[in-house]
Amino acid sequence: CGTTRSGSARAGVRDDSRARPDGRHLTCRPLFSDAPTMFGWLLWAAVGSTATLNAYGWPPIVSTLAGSCFCLAWIVLNVSTQQLVRSFLGGCTDIFFRQIVVVGAHKLNETDGPLLLCIAPHSNQFIDPMIVLKTFRRPIGFLCAAKSMRYKRDLGDLVAFFARAVEAVPVERPQDLAFRGDGKVVVPRDDDGSESDPVPSRRDDDDGAASSGGAQRTKRYVVHGRGTAFARQAAKGAQLLIAEGRDKGAVARIADVVSDEMLEVSSPGFERPDGSRLSTTTTTAGGDAPANGEGLAYKIIPKLDQRQMYAAVYDRLNESGVVGIFPEGGSHDRATLLPLKPGIAVMALGACEKFGEELRSKLRIVAVGLNYFSGHRFRSRVFVDYGQPFEVPSELVEQYASGDRRGAGDALMQLTLTAVKAVTVQAPNHETQEVLYMLRRLYVADDRKLSLDQKVAITRGFASAFEGDKDRAEVKALLARVAAYNVTLKQWKVHDRRVALGGADESVVDRVDAIAMLSVRCVVLVFYAAALVPGLLLASPLLSLAEIISSRKAKAAVAGSRVKLEGRDVVATWKVLVAMIVTPVLHFVYTALIYLRFAYRHAVAYFFFMPFVSATSILASESFIDVARSVGPLYMLIFNREAGAQLRADRRRLQRDVRDTAQRLGWTDIIHKSASRADIAGGGLAGLPDLAPPPSPLGETTTTTTRSRYVILGGYVVRAQVSSTDGDDPPRFNLNYASNEVYVLDVDLGDPRVVLREEPASDEEEEEEENRPSSGSRDDGEDDDDSAASSSPKARRRGKRGRRKKRPRLLDAAEEGDDDGVEIGRA
Repeated sequence: CGTTRSGSARAGVRDDSRARPDGRHLTCRPLFSDAPTMFGWLLWAAVGSTATLNAYGWPPIVSTLAGSCFCLAWIVLNVSTQQLVRSFLGGCTDIFFRQIVVVGAHKLNETDGPLLLCIAPHSNQFIDPMIVLKTFRRPIGFLCAAKSMRYKRDLGDLVAFFARAVEAVPVERPQDLAFRGDGKVVVPRDDDGSESDPVPSRRDDDDGAASSGGAQRTKRYVVHGRGTAFARQAAKGAQLLIAEGRDKGAVARIADVVSDEMLEVSSPGFERPDGSRLSTTTTTAGGDAPANGEGLAYKIIPKLDQRQMYAAVYDRLNESGVVGIFPEGGSHDRATLLPLKPGIAVMALGACEKFGEELRSKLRIVAVGLNYFSGHRFRSRVFVDYGQPFEVPSELVEQYASGDRRGAGDALMQLTLTAVKAVTVQAPNHETQEVLYMLRRLYVADDRKLSLDQKVAITRGFASAFEGDKDRAEVKALLARVAAYNVTLKQWKVHDRRVALGGADESVVDRVDAIAMLSVRCVVLVFYAAALVPGLLLASPLLSLAEIISSRKAKAAVAGSRVKLEGRDVVATWKVLVAMIVTPVLHFVYTALIYLRFAYRHAVAYFFFMPFVSATSILASESFIDVARSVGPLYMLIFNREAGAQLRADRRRLQRDVRDTAQRLGWTDIIHKSASRADIAGGGLAGLPDLAPPPSPLGETTTTTTRSRYVILGGYVVRAQVSSTDGDDPPRFNLNYASNEVYVLDVDLGDPRVVLREEPASDEEEEEEENRPSSGSRDDGEDDDDSAASSSPKARRRGKRGRRKKRPRLLDAAEEGDDDGVEIGRA
C-alpha cells in the first residue's frame, strides 16, 4: 500500500483506493512493480549537468551536487516511499546481523490472498518488524503502538517516520495511557501466605437473591484505598496495577467501583507478570480496611474502545492485504513466550463474520518464529521460520457469530498458540536455553556441521521433549551436569566444538606443535588487526555512543515494564537508531576534515570508498574473533594438558549419557520429527544418532564386522565387541593410565559401534556366547539389554540380575591379553 500521488492509477495497476480517516487516499499495488520507469530525461540531465559544469570550470563539488539533485528527483518520482524505506531498513539489518536464514516465506510470497502474520517472540522491539520486512516481499501492515507513531522530537521519531512510511496500523495500548492514582491501595495478605477463595460481594448477594436459584455468581475481591479517588479516576473494565513493592507489576481488572476508597476486582484477583496469583485476603464490600495491609502506590490502566482499529484491520484483510501482529503485546527479553493476547482471534473471527464465507475461505493465519542468537549484539544471527498457514474453522465463525465470542476466541487462540510453538524454541529461562543448545551439540555427531535452520529445529525438538520429562530426577541430574560442563567451557574460554574435534589424547598435538600453531595464529591476528584498526578507530565515537545510549534505554525500559528482565529487547533497536544518525554525520565530518587538511581529490576518494574500507573492517573483525577463540584451546594444550584430557573425557561421558537418555525416554522420535521439518531428511539426518538398540548412525545400512577387546570397567573385566563398518577401522582403545600393573583401557562407550558384553560364568556358556552371532547380525528377537546401556555399573548390575549363571570374571595377564600386545593385569 502506497500513497497515491495523482488522481489516475499507473498503467497496469488495479485502482483499489480507499479513504482513510485522516483524508489521505491509499492505493493497493505491488510493492515491486513491473511498470516501466518514467522521467528518464532526469538521468540524462544529471549526466549532462555534471559534465557541462565541469567543462565550464565550475568546482567539482558544485557539478557533483547538481547531478545528484537530478538523480534524487528521478528516484522520488519512480520509487515509492515504502520501497525506499524497506530497502534502507533491509540494508540496516544486513549490516547489523551476520546471518539471516529464512524458511517458508517463498510460498507465501507467491500467494495474493489475505494473511494474518502472528509473529513471536517479540524479543527485539523494532528490529523484529525490520526482519519480517526483509524476509517477506508482500506489503505488510503492522499493528504498531500509537505511542511509537507519535513524533516526540527525539531519536524515537525515526521509528514514527518508518512506521508511517510502511503504513502501520496505530493501536492505542492501555498500558501506554496508564496514570498514577491518588493515595495508596491496601493489599491485605494472609499470615500464612495462602490464597483464600474469593467471597461473593454485596452486589453479588443482591443479584443472587433476584436471580433464579442455583445460578452461579461472580466472585470478586475487594480492594481498599487510603486517600484515593476511585469514583473519579477508576471505572468498570479498567485495570488496577501495583506500582511498587515486592509485587510490583501485579494487575487486576476492576469489576465495580463502590466508593472513593473501595472497589471490587474480578476473580482471580491480582496476577503477577509471570502468571502466578497474588496471595491476598478477601473481604466483603462494606468492611473496614484490614489493619495488617500495606499501602502501595498504584496505577490505573483505562479501558479503551478499539473498534476503529479492528474496522481498519477488517478492511485491509478484505482487500487481500497482509497484517502483521505481535500477539504478546509488547517486546520482552524472556526465554519463553508471554501469554498471547486474544486480539488476533478477534481480528480473524470478526473479519470473517463481517465479510462472510468469501473472506473466510481465503484468509490464512501464519505463525512466524523469530529465533535470535544473541540478537542484541552486533553481527549476531537470526533464523526466521514461517509456519504452515491454516484457515479459520467455519464452526468457530458460526460460534462467534451466535454470541459465544469468548469460547470461539479461546479455541482459535489455542490453534494459534500451537502454531507459534511449532516455529519457536521455548525454555523457562535463558540458562535452560543454553543447556538446550549444548544438548543439541552433544547429540549430533561431532563431524557434522549443521546449518542455522537445522540447529533451531533440533533445539526445538529437545525443548519439546524436555518439557514432558523436566521433573524426572535423572533429567535434572543430566541437565545439571551439562550446565556444569558449559560453565567449565566459559571459564577456559573454549568452545564445545574445539573440545569435540580434539579427539583422543594421543591424537592431540604436542606442546611444540601447539606453540608453533599459537605463533602462526598470533601473526594472523596481527594481520587482521591491521585491517580492523582503521575502521575501529574511526567508528569508536559511534560504538561508544551507541553502547551508552542503548544501556540507558535498557535500564529505563526495565523500570517502566512489568515483563522485562534486563531490557535486552531494546538494546539492538537503539544501537541501530543511533547508527542511523551518527554514521552519516561522522562520514561527512571526516570528509570535511580531509578536504580542509589535504585536498579535494582525497576528500572525494574518502567519501566514496571509505564505506568499503568499513565493510572490510567488519569482516576482518569477524575473522579476528574466530582466530582469537582458538587461542584458549592452544593455551590449554601448552600449559594444562591434563585439564584438556579431562574436559574431553567429560564430554565423551556426557555425549554417551545424552544419547542414552534420549533413547530411553523417547526423545529421539521427537527430535527427528522436528529435524525433518528443516529439510534435514535425505542424507542430512545421518549426523543424528539413532540410539535404539543396536546403536548405529541413522540411515546407514552397511555390512559390519566385529572383533573383541577386553577392558576393565568399574572393577570388572568385560569384553567389548567393536563393529567396523564397510572396512573402516574400529574405534581405538586408548591406554588411559597404568598403575600397579593394572592397565586401564579407555574406550569411547558412547560410540555407536561399541557393544559391551559380560563374560559367561562357565566354559560351556563361554563357548555358547562365542558361537552366538555378533550384534551386526542378530535376530530381531534377541535381547539387546547388553548394549551400550551397560556402560554404567548400575546398568550392569541390572543386567546381571536378568541373566542366570552369568557374571563378570577377572582375567589373569597370563590367561588373556589384548590383541595389540597390551596385557591386562589382575584387577
